Amino acid sequence: SRLSAGRHPVLGDPSFELRRMREYFAHDERIVLAEEVAPTPEPTPFRYTGPVSVPLGRQTLERMIAAVQEDRSGLLVVDLGEEGPATLERAEALGRARLLGADDVVTSLKATHGVRHGTREEFWPAPRRQAARPSPAKAAKPCVSQPSSSRATRSLRSRLGAALRELRA
Repeated sequence: SRLSAGRHPVLGDPSFELRRMREYFAHDERIVLAEEVAPTPEPTPFRYTGPVSVPLGRQTLERMIAAVQEDRSGLLVVDLGEEGPATLERAEALGRARLLGADDVVTSLKATHGVRHGTREEFWPAPRRQAARPSPAKAAKPCVSQPSSSRATRSLRSRLGAALRELRA
């Protein structure tokens, strides 16, 4: 580990953020800080890698997983322009490529399972437009609904009318 234990200067430490994260998660045994990326994402079925500047949403991940499962490709590479690529690796395919003793896993994946390439528009949904807030003049107008002629509405009206007559008496 490049993070030594013991005393160290706090403000001048280049690893300050790493130390802070280690201390924050020290009590949680579910979280293990790793020095390097594991060769396969096992036991999870997929591993997503992408730039921090492009947030991954639920719909995006669902679309990416569906695309990989649909054509059983081993790797999905999405071109995000200047931010760089986002990848979704299938653990099963990576494990098989490693069993074959491939030096270059991507080349092995191309030969055995295939690599699918996609665009940002294919997987990242278009940003939602914020609904315009009604102006105060429009908000002040009362909402008038048309009377309904359904049986339930007539029954409700008759019960309300009977209750009002009873109150007046």
